[in-house]
Amino acid sequence: MDSEYKIEIFNEAAYSLAQELSGICLTYGSPLETIYPDIIQELQALLPQINQQENVSLDKCFTDTTGISRWIELSFTKIAHADITHAEYSVTMKDITDRKEYEASLKDYITKLEQQQNKLEEQSVELYYLNEKLLYSEHDLKEMNANKDKFFSIIAHDLRSPFNNLLGFSEYLLEDFDLLDRETIRSIAGELNKSIKRVFELLDNLLQWSRIQAKRTEFNPEAVQLPEIVQSILKLYGPVAAKKMVHIYPDVPDNVELFADKNMFSSLLQNLLSNAIKFTVKGGWVKLQYEETEDDHIIRIIDNGIGMPAEIISRLFKIEENVSRYGTEQEAGTGLGLILCKEFIEFHSGRLSVESEVGTGSRFTITLPKQETN
Repeated sequence: MDSEYKIEIFNEAAYSLAQELSGICLTYGSPLETIYPDIIQELQALLPQINQQENVSLDKCFTDTTGISRWIELSFTKIAHADITHAEYSVTMKDITDRKEYEASLKDYITKLEQQQNKLEEQSVELYYLNEKLLYSEHDLKEMNANKDKFFSIIAHDLRSPFNNLLGFSEYLLEDFDLLDRETIRSIAGELNKSIKRVFELLDNLLQWSRIQAKRTEFNPEAVQLPEIVQSILKLYGPVAAKKMVHIYPDVPDNVELFADKNMFSSLLQNLLSNAIKFTVKGGWVKLQYEETEDDHIIRIIDNGIGMPAEIISRLFKIEENVSRYGTEQEAGTGLGLILCKEFIEFHSGRLSVESEVGTGSRFTITLPKQETN
């Protein structure tokens, strides 16, 4: 293109694109604005940059000869004079309609994420009011106030972190959207999804814990078959363990009958097995063992994972401590799973104990009193 914005030289691709957009057949000397109306004024404003040997791009939307909107990226670069031409500027035209449509869909996805975030915030407010209704007597009221303090400390610490991730990544997308490639955007979307899942898991655990403190949890013990519960849990967590190459070895005899709340006891075993897998390295193992005494059923979940120091063990079942660690594959946790396990076993008048050594593994032992199941 020369200094009067007339086209001096063009290739076949430029010729074809001009025909599609305006129906015009390019010739030498065709004014640029015959293809892209109203562009000269914008181009004149950018000339100081272009004349400084900068590459300047414009994204423009045009309606082609078929009535379809097309996004075109126009890149302008100043070039040296040649003997056979008066051309001063190189103009590159690129159809970016697909990219623009993808960007629009991604923006829509971000909007949906923000809506989900707002919903999670509403749920946290709902949990706050649920916690406010705990207990009625003077003694229970004191306990409620203590639990409320613990509750808010968890919300302030554990909800703030994933929400910061959501805000940080969404702001990054909004500010640098046009500079990001597809792989980076896909990676950011994956991190956003992880944060949302973690918030959801935390809220679900908080809701269960709040119901227990408010004495609104139903406890319905009945005769249940331990092998059936174990098989159901193995179906759920077997693929998780297999993906991590962790071997699970169940050792539970047939026809072991417990007197327990099935849903609650299943959640208890699920939490313990999930933790064992989480803190075991690839190629490690987890064992689920059963034995009985005259008075008790004893169930042990043992792993050869990374273990825990005594300082962490002493804080595991305290809500005010809220111990939360990442697994061997950076799996996040809420810090509430073991606290719920302790609450669940206490509903059954049982005990939950732990032994662990750093670098050797952990052993969680459930002791459930035998009761008449007839």
